Amino acid sequence: MEQNRSSQWLSPPAQLKAEENSVHVWRAYLPGERPRLTFFIKTLSSDEQARAARFLRTEDRVSFTIGRGILRCVLSKYLGSAPENIRFDYTSFGKPRLHKNPEEPLLNFNVSHSNRWAVFAIGINRKIGIDVEHIRADLDVLGISRRFFSPQEADLIDSAPENKRQKLFYEIWVLKEAYVKATGRGLSMPLSQFAVPLGSHTPVILYNDKDLWLFHSISINPDYASALVTTPPVTCIRKYDWHVPVASR
Repeated sequence: MEQNRSSQWLSPPAQLKAEENSVHVWRAYLPGERPRLTFFIKTLSSDEQARAARFLRTEDRVSFTIGRGILRCVLSKYLGSAPENIRFDYTSFGKPRLHKNPEEPLLNFNVSHSNRWAVFAIGINRKIGIDVEHIRADLDVLGISRRFFSPQEADLIDSAPENKRQKLFYEIWVLKEAYVKATGRGLSMPLSQFAVPLGSHTPVILYNDKDLWLFHSISINPDYASALVTTPPVTCIRKYDWHVPVASR
């Protein structure tokens, strides 16, 4: 399967069109968007603003507001609608989705953010999940993998050289999280019940599923791990920068 696996992140055109055989992945450096915080607040709905206000930490409140504002701006490039006019519904797990228009293809999306970075995945008529995690050097990856990962994944991490365990753990973690998010099953799917493919972009069937899933690791930043998971598999993955200051690359 031919895919765009280039590490290059592109500047997006003013308007974009999602295609059946492709997924678009966006990355955004959140601190670089702080000067536009007031603008992003105005794009949010009243319930989103209320949700932001419930965060106790200012940093969490700002990150949520900027992330949701960027999501609205990204979606507006595909929908041709002002960011503040986009309407969301929510699944039983609290996952946002676009309000369905029966006359148009269903534009699917998923969002994740960790520390300073956020990622967004956009596709049509598909299940899609994306995850990003900041790699922490102090995390007990052996203990966590034994508790939450499949036995073969935990063994793989345990047998890895010590200087590579953290990165390997996070590579597995984001693939598993992205898959769970894509299925929409939330915490009802135990992470220990399935093992994700590493280093391969061949579509696979996992867990009790009947669909072919594409697992794709994404390079966001050296200190972060990220992954995209989607079905049906795609032939192209395009990567776009929202806006990244040169100093933060």
